[in-house]
Amino acid sequence: IREVDFFTSIDLMEAYLHVPILPAHRQFLRFCYNGRHYQYRALPFCLSSASRSFTKLLAALAAHLRAIPIRVQCYLDDILIQSSSPSKAIEDLELTIQVLQEHGFSVNEAKSHFTPTNT
Repeated sequence: IREVDFFTSIDLMEAYLHVPILPAHRQFLRFCYNGRHYQYRALPFCLSSASRSFTKLLAALAAHLRAIPIRVQCYLDDILIQSSSPSKAIEDLELTIQVLQEHGFSVNEAKSHFTPTNT
């Protein structure tokens, strides 16, 4: 982080639910509720390895963004974008959102910060 950096941030909406489970693996993610049986089709929050799996997936997207280059830091479903100016921050933000949406993710606008700030 540089003193002159401007920051924007993105929160992914229901991030884990955008990660599909292979049909052959769904049998291992079953549960019973009120006498009915269910199985997950997407990565469940309650799975002990979910955060690690999601972090690895997001790391691959972060590597792609860094190659553009966009400076990003990721923590679970939160993405911090560091830019050299307010205009670059908006450009980086728009491109990051585009890449995320191309990969099936939705942005939680209510919890994201789209106005560049340097504090």
